[in-house]
Amino acid sequence: MKFLNIKALLLAACSLLATHAQANLIVNGDFEDVQIAPAAWTFFDLSTVTNLGWKGTNLEVWNYSTPGAFTGNQHIELNAHLPDTNVVPGVWSLYQTFATVIGETYNFSFAYRARQNNDESFTFFIGDFTKVLDDHVTTAWSTFSGSFVASATSSTIRFTSNTPGYKGNLLDSVSVVSAPATALLLGVGLFGMMLRRRQK
Repeated sequence: MKFLNIKALLLAACSLLATHAQANLIVNGDFEDVQIAPAAWTFFDLSTVTNLGWKGTNLEVWNYSTPGAFTGNQHIELNAHLPDTNVVPGVWSLYQTFATVIGETYNFSFAYRARQNNDESFTFFIGDFTKVLDDHVTTAWSTFSGSFVASATSSTIRFTSNTPGYKGNLLDSVSVVSAPATALLLGVGLFGMMLRRRQK
């Protein structure tokens, strides 16, 4: 009976930890929260639209079969369209701030590709980590991932284009998850396997 109780507790813990470990801290990281008609794109002014999770200059969401999203049906173009194309834009920036625990490690990942030429580039920031990405091509999605240690109770993820313009830098599948939660989940799973082996 004791073993059954322990087993039930382990299953419940694994379920809760799996949910926590896989919980993306980024809101609308796959850009699917607003539905765009197929073969179309829509421009959102982030100074007035506040329910998309992201802040910054503008958000341009695409739903095209070519080049197609990395996951789902939609992705964004960082270098967004302006209502008045006679205005020369500065650099484009998109960011989101999320709660973190000081000293805890977080894993991040996202997909990116160029729209028009292989010279497109942007700077990626998260926590104290900064990286210029200029190795993406027009023919395929690439992925970038890594980790950072939070130094505050909130952290910001930001994408900033390096060249002014209306076309370039496609992004999709932005994710940040807690690394300790993932490690703890693996530990609980190993502990459960040891108990099962002892039963046998």
